[in-house]
Amino acid sequence: MIIFQQFYFKLLRKYLFLFIMKTINVSYIDFWAECANTPVNFDDINNISYWNNLNTNRELKVIDLGVGLFHKNKLEKLLDCKINITTPETADLIICSGFGRKRYNFPNKKKIFLCYEADFKILDEHLPNTLYFSSNLPLKHHLFYLPLFTCYYGYDIYKSMKTERKQLSSEEYLKKIDCFSLVSNGKSEYRNNFLNKLNKLIHVENYGKLYRNRENSIIQNSCWYDPRLNGFISNYKFIFCFENTSKIGYHTEKIMHGFKNNVIPIYWGDPAIKLIFNSNAYINVNELGIDKALEKIKLLSNDYEEYNKMLAQPIINEPSILNKEEISKYLNESFFIETIKNFINM
Repeated sequence: MIIFQQFYFKLLRKYLFLFIMKTINVSYIDFWAECANTPVNFDDINNISYWNNLNTNRELKVIDLGVGLFHKNKLEKLLDCKINITTPETADLIICSGFGRKRYNFPNKKKIFLCYEADFKILDEHLPNTLYFSSNLPLKHHLFYLPLFTCYYGYDIYKSMKTERKQLSSEEYLKKIDCFSLVSNGKSEYRNNFLNKLNKLIHVENYGKLYRNRENSIIQNSCWYDPRLNGFISNYKFIFCFENTSKIGYHTEKIMHGFKNNVIPIYWGDPAIKLIFNSNAYINVNELGIDKALEKIKLLSNDYEEYNKMLAQPIINEPSILNKEEISKYLNESFFIETIKNFINM
């Protein structure tokens, strides 16, 4: 009887809570596509046991309930509300990206714009009432620093970046393969040229369509945020982390694959990345240029002590813009929640 009463009261509290909880009508439009069988819910993204039960493939499906921190289920928890999925016409809030043009039909609606492509315009005068989330710095009142890797992995990623990287023993160093590469888009001439030279300099295992010389069903049939990739990447000294293009404010998840797995990233892309991450902690091709970068890679691929010196460098050092008072607040989940609540007048 007592057990039944306890169960009854718990159930009653749950439904009373739902009854008084604020409901927000949300519409997701103009989103990108991810691999059809891969999760986009935040909790599942970061749960490797969930992925082990998936049969992933490269078939694409457009995201319809958001992704990562902006997924319906995660937002409900963060904002302490009930989200009702509806049409953009009846929505209190539109969450969108730039893969389509439906958002332009609703100038008076409040919009959250996830700006994670180099060719998307942050300052779009045709998109009023909008709060932008991107990897752009510096910031203004309607711009929020939230790189793609934070959107998918959450704010704990910054704690790991401030942790010292593990030094390798000589045995561990010798066991590692030179370089991991997963590039399929061959449209960047600069990236193609560098990777071609790198293939001639050290042993690169290419799993992407570009210069493929290795096969693995998990790697080739999944997506970039699959946690199972970590078990492969950690076997290498370097990971090839070139963006599709070089543009200030455009950096994706690529460099994070190296940092997360105690592997040195070979990075080219955002020229301003040096303001965020310590350039002595990775190979910054934007700074070094092709020839000096290749020279540095050759040295580290053969010199265990020099390799460990780079691993010993902090990922985020004292001069990093992330340590500045006006920027550091963007590294806290509480500020993320507060900003969205203020924007939608919760």
